[in-house]
Amino acid sequence: MRCRVYPLRRRGRRLPWREVVNAPSFEGDLSTHYLSLRDARYLVAKLVAPGDALCRPLLPELYEPVLTNMGNGVLVLRGFERDREAGMVQEWRCELVG
Repeated sequence: MRCRVYPLRRRGRRLPWREVVNAPSFEGDLSTHYLSLRDARYLVAKLVAPGDALCRPLLPELYEPVLTNMGNGVLVLRGFERDREAGMVQEWRCELVG
């Protein structure tokens, strides 16, 4: 699904709306897949550039995403992203691109 994504948090802290709107957004194909590590399976959301054969993510992957809000062509996903060795809460505002 093609969408424009705005990260709503930085290092786990919620950003004011003015900063979200003025920060860069990322447009690409949003998809999910399962990742198996040891004895656990994780749902992972990934945003990749359209036509990227190597499927390199434009943003750090979102682990265990949950749909928290939806309406008028916008989805808000909340999950966890990895930053080096730490995991932090992250939210993505995903605006569908027609």
